[in-house]
This record gives sequence, C-alpha cells and structure tokens, in this order.
Amino acid sequence: IIELRRAYSEWYKKWYGVELDPANEILPLIGSKEGIMHISMAFLNEGDGVLVPNPGYPTYSSVSKLVGAKIYTYTLSEENSWYPDFDALEAADAAGEISLANTRLMWCNYPNMPTGANGSMELFEKLVAFGKKHNIVICHDTPYSFILNDKPLSILSVEGAKDICIELNSMSKSHNMPGWRIGMLATNPRFREWILRVKSNMDSGMF
Repeated sequence: IIELRRAYSEWYKKWYGVELDPANEILPLIGSKEGIMHISMAFLNEGDGVLVPNPGYPTYSSVSKLVGAKIYTYTLSEENSWYPDFDALEAADAAGEISLANTRLMWCNYPNMPTGANGSMELFEKLVAFGKKHNIVICHDTPYSFILNDKPLSILSVEGAKDICIELNSMSKSHNMPGWRIGMLATNPRFREWILRVKSNMDSGMF
C-alpha cells in the first residue's frame, strides 16, 4: 500500500538523507531475505556470474546456486577493513579466474555480517563506480545499519547510485521485529518493476 511506501520514504529521508519516490522506487518485502531470492530470479539466468563475499551471509550463495548462477567468491580481509579488494577483482578478471563481463550481480552488506565492519562513503563510491564500469548491479544488503551505529549510511546517497544499485533493508534487527517479516528494497523504477514481476508471482501479501 502507498501509505507504507510513503512511510519508508520518510524513514530514508530522516535517517539516511536519501530521497526516494514512494510511487516507483520502493518495494516492500516480507523481510529482506525474500528480496535476495526475488532479485536473483529477476537478474540471473543459468550460468551468469554473481560476486559473493567471503566471509558473508550464506543466503547469497545458496540462492545463487538455486538459480544456477556461477558464483565468483571475493575475499574480505581484516587488513583491508573487511572491504572488497577491487584491484584483486580486476586482476582475477584479467587472469581469467573470473569473468566480470559475465557477472550480473555483486552482493555486499555493511555493517557487515558476520564481521560487524561498518561501511563508508568512500567504499560506497568505489562500489558504485565498479558497478558502472563493468555493468554489474550492486546489491547492498543493510539490515544492521542501526546496530551499534550512530550514523547509518545508505549506498543510495552516492550520486548516481540508483542507476546501478539495489538496497535491501529490514525492520527485523533495527526494530526488534523479526517475526513480523517486514522489509523493503529501494532502487530505480526499472529495476523495481523487474523485481516486482517475480515477487507478484510468488506471494500475495505481508503481515
């Protein structure tokens, strides 16, 4: 319902400083976890590449396997603040170890699960630039942004991020509502429509 989407829009403006059009840039979800499935089904065909962090949320890999995608694991290290090593990804592509040209999605999540590492605007700017350079959709999963975090950040605050990014969010952790299954995603109208085509054939409502 539009009232819920308007409330999400106001929430994003208040806490993240991000303007979202409730009419066509927000899609409510039955928790953000289902969004991972819907996005994967909307964007990935069998054999398409998907970048998955290690360590990372296991659902990124399990859902990628369900849709028959080719998983390219990228390593997060404490020495690099648990951030992606973009130079290493470019080198792996050049060496033929992965194919960025075949990659459709890149999963990331900050504050990170399981390390707890927070994101930064510098990181988000690099992710957006990387996605645009290689035509990869950046999926930022941020259900922990209010946990032990005085300044929650959204990747959508980067200029031009909506062109290439999808951000998932959730009430479960931030509002202690895991059993209610209330989440959302935010992106551009075109991506939202593609994901909605999948979602509308899989469920019929939320709590």
